[in-house]
Amino acid sequence: MGEWLAAFAANLGQGSNSEAELYGILNGLNLAWHMNIRKLQLEVDCTAAIEMITSDKDSSHPLFFVMQKCRNPLNRDWEIRIWPCLQREILQLIVT
Repeated sequence: MGEWLAAFAANLGQGSNSEAELYGILNGLNLAWHMNIRKLQLEVDCTAAIEMITSDKDSSHPLFFVMQKCRNPLNRDWEIRIWPCLQREILQLIVT
């Protein structure tokens, strides 16, 4: 079990949920790197975003640019584990 160390917020303007998730991942990875965290468990509640950054989507994908920006930090000299955190799916089941 880890410890909460930091948070961030950003105004991305208009865009898709997937785009917001990807920018959240990117900002979180960069924040962790700049805080000198070299062992990180990244919990993401959007399985589509996890797939976007861990698979080889072609360059014609509309979010390719931000997907690539998310992949770059994954290649740094650190240990990262990406876990799906399915909060949204669980909440949807409870509400319906």
